[in-house]
Amino acid sequence: MADFLKSKEIPQVPVQETDPLDQQAEQKETKVLEFPEIQQSQQQETEIESQKIPEQTGSVIPLSERIAEQNPETKTERQQDIEKILSKELGDIYGSLSSEQQEKVKIQGEKAAKEIEKLIEEMIETRKDVSRKILEEIRDWMSEIPGVNKFFLAQESKRKTDHMLALARKSEQIEIEKAA
Repeated sequence: MADFLKSKEIPQVPVQETDPLDQQAEQKETKVLEFPEIQQSQQQETEIESQKIPEQTGSVIPLSERIAEQNPETKTERQQDIEKILSKELGDIYGSLSSEQQEKVKIQGEKAAKEIEKLIEEMIETRKDVSRKILEEIRDWMSEIPGVNKFFLAQESKRKTDHMLALARKSEQIEIEKAA
């Protein structure tokens, strides 16, 4: 044992031309190339994951812009105007609701806006007075909002109906000008 420790010879280790880690990487690459189905499925998974995770920016995007980004083709200009009229003067009440209630009110408001748009189109086409139907639609929607006073409901629904009729007259005038 003493002879072994006293030896001043340094054992020579054969030097390899490539690094063993590089060889392992090459082996992995060849494995991937051998199974193109696996490679394609991995690419698809990474694409799906990248689509699921939204890019985070440092700023907050206003709700109106997020809604427009989600479904820009489904809302007409008239429907957007109707939604603006419906939401006018309700910001404080809407802000005081829980997120579940806000979502419920929002969905019902969008349905009401679609129905009012149909009524306005009917009014323009047939020249029928649909103001009572519009008023009922607005009252039905506003009555679903928790904490709304019945006097406020009556006053605001009448005011919003007047705005809707003005919008209908404006749309009707534009269509008449287009026809002429």
